This record gives sequence, structure tokens and C-alpha cells, in this order.
Amino acid sequence: MSRKLISAEVDRLGDSAFRAEASLRIFEEVRFGMGFLDAHINRRGRDVIANDNDDFLLVINPDNVLRVEHRGREFELGPGDAVLLDCSEQANFERPVTGRLRCVRLARASVRQTSRAEDRSARIISRHSNYLNFLISYLDAVDRHECYDSPELRKRITAHIHDLMALLLDARGDARDIARAGGLKAARIRGLKDDVMHNLSRQDLDADTLASRHGISTRTLQRLFEQDGMTFTQYLLSMRLERAHRLLVDKTHVVRSVSGLAYECGFSDVSHFNHRFRARYGASPSEIRRQVEREN
Repeated sequence: MSRKLISAEVDRLGDSAFRAEASLRIFEEVRFGMGFLDAHINRRGRDVIANDNDDFLLVINPDNVLRVEHRGREFELGPGDAVLLDCSEQANFERPVTGRLRCVRLARASVRQTSRAEDRSARIISRHSNYLNFLISYLDAVDRHECYDSPELRKRITAHIHDLMALLLDARGDARDIARAGGLKAARIRGLKDDVMHNLSRQDLDADTLASRHGISTRTLQRLFEQDGMTFTQYLLSMRLERAHRLLVDKTHVVRSVSGLAYECGFSDVSHFNHRFRARYGASPSEIRRQVEREN
């Protein structure tokens, strides 16, 4: 990550060898990554920035403390806080103990068109910022998939990240409205869907509960799902059926009862589960189970 996302001279803190593990995503016009690093100081002096460019770099501190020097200011980022750095200017940041570091790098031209990046640079962005949390959630969602071969999908992800960055950096007027309709809406629906996936086994999962948890009205939740292609009820049923199918064809689950798997996927009525499953897959759960048993 230090070679492709952050250009810096790294000084370790302590006597042991410096260790770092990092992942990097490279899209058109945006790069982002997460690293787990030992205690260290990153120095971006004149020699480093002379060989760099004028991108903007959002540094997010997931845990512990990160000390930053930039534009004549010295400050500490607490867990969850962030700061925007101008890559054309000198900066240092110090992690006194082992911890994670997340960064998003964007071209200056793309950021300046939609936000007040220069004004927000070298100022703490609070962990309580809704837009920062939406951005982090969206990056997490992107990272959960291995690869993105579709150029169209890659462009859409890039556009969503730019939108969320624009809102984070106080976009105004038309730029703000466009960003809310694009990246913010995408981040909201992604967060809702992730919540559904983490709670599929809960039979009490419904639109009212999910909307309340995300601080939106039930109608807003329903509208977000509908604009994404299906109703909340349709999405919940589809994800439960997909999980049930995965469990049924998994040979490690052949000793478990069909009803037990149905309950685990959030179905309270086995007859309803059987009916919906057959309509989706053209065979009953028991028929799928028998086919897997014959293959063993």
C-alpha cells in the first residue's frame, strides 16, 4: 500500500522489525485500501512529494490514535476519525501502537469539481459524520467481493465513491443533489442489504424494524428497495431462499433436517418454505436433498 497508495518514508517505532499487511483496490480515478501496521511514522517530505502528484488522500483511522502534521497543524485522530491530505504538500503521520489504517486516493480534478476540498484539507472529519460512515460502509461492501471485471460496474463504483466524497467534503448546490441521488442512495441500499444478510435467521426481521435501525421511515426503506429493482419483501424472501439452497447442496449439511435449515434461514412455516422453494428452483427441498445424498 505504501508504494501504490501512499508515497512515504516509513520509520518504525520500537526495536522489532516493522510489519505491515495491506490490501489495495485500484479503480479508474480512485484507489483505496486498508492496512494493518506496526507502530511507525510516515514522513512525506520534499523529496517524496516531488515525485508524487497533487491528488487528495483521505486518511481514515479505524482504531487507536493517529497523530497528523499537515499544513502547519498538529492534531490527533481518534478511533473512526478521518482527515483529508493534499498530496502536493508535506505531511507526517504517526501511529504510536499497532493498528489499522484506511486510505482513499482521488484525483484533484475530480474532487475539486464537486466539493470544497481545499477548505476541508488538514481538518479533522469526525467519526460521527454520517457521510463518513456511509463511505466506510460502502467501501466495506465493495471489499467483500473478490473482483470486478465489468467496466460498467467499475465506473459505477467509482462514481458512487466520488459522490460520497463530495458530500463528505461539503458539496453544495447541484453537485450535492447529484451526489445524494447517486452515491448516497447506493450506500444506503447497500447498508440495508448488508443488514438483511446478517439477520436472515431472525424471523422477526421486517421493514419497520430495519427502517428504525437505520434511522429512516418505512416508506423511505420501501422506496429504496423498489428503486433498486424489487420490494423489501421480495428481496428478503430471495436471500432466504438462496441461503437455504446453498445449505441444502452443501454436503456438510446432509445430516441436518430440512425443517432445521428452513428455520435457520428465517422461515417460521415449513409448508410456506417448501412452496416458495419449489416455485424458485423447480424442485422441493427434499428432492434437492436426495440428489445431494445420491452424489455422496
